Amino acid sequence: MRRVLNNMAPFTLTAGTRQILNFYVQRLLSSGQYPLGTVTGYNNAEALFTLANGLFVVSPALAYFPRFAQQAAERDWAAFRALTLQALRLVTFLAAPTSALLFVLSGQAVSIFNLGRTFDTAKFQAGSGILEGWALALVPWAINTILLRTFYARERVREAVTVSAVGFVAEVLLYRLLTPVFGYFGFGLATTLAGIGVSAALFAMYRRRLGFPLRPLLLHLARVLPLALIAGVVAWGVAHFLPAPGRLLPGLLGLVVAGGAGGAAYLGLALTLRLPELNGVLARFRRRGK
Repeated sequence: MRRVLNNMAPFTLTAGTRQILNFYVQRLLSSGQYPLGTVTGYNNAEALFTLANGLFVVSPALAYFPRFAQQAAERDWAAFRALTLQALRLVTFLAAPTSALLFVLSGQAVSIFNLGRTFDTAKFQAGSGILEGWALALVPWAINTILLRTFYARERVREAVTVSAVGFVAEVLLYRLLTPVFGYFGFGLATTLAGIGVSAALFAMYRRRLGFPLRPLLLHLARVLPLALIAGVVAWGVAHFLPAPGRLLPGLLGLVVAGGAGGAAYLGLALTLRLPELNGVLARFRRRGK
């Protein structure tokens, strides 16, 4: 029982901290400093970011966790490090193009929430501007999601959750510093910088205990991130020939056509470079199709 309580207490602290900070952000957005509709735009952007993060980051992380736990129980740290690298490569392979496409198609993405005939400019600008910034945060927080699971598997919950809680506080402080300068984009920039800081802290703690081969991960990112950038440029170019976003149908059209073109470019380049993560993803789809 004591062991369970020791592991649960940090989670309770983090959940409470996150709720307090969310309340603070909602108060900030509704204080009169921002136009009406900003809160709704923020919530729409948050929903889209959470959806993308859940599909392409959290789901793979949950699938990896039983293997992390088994290897930690067996104290097979060489296999544990190898699995960590494999998981980081996969989630960044998935998160990078998603990040690029959300960045260039943020307006199309938030347009799916406009189901009526009216067009709320303030809500649209807030949602697209905030999502554009948050899109950049997807890769660093994908890395954090995997690293946090490696701490949970080793039952070093307090360390991981403490770093996360500090990251949440830093994120809101950065909101205050960056939004007056960068506007709506400052929200996502703050989340990105906080995510990078959390990644640096988690990597340092991981390497101190177990060691970690950073070079293979950096080489992987040096290949994946430029491919994602190209995918974003392709989607941006195609979107310019489509109706302007703001309402449901133009938004869906942009996501399907421009997003599809960008995604196809990314997959084609990944196939050309023979990235192993692509083969792994395709193999999973084939198994599910049988």
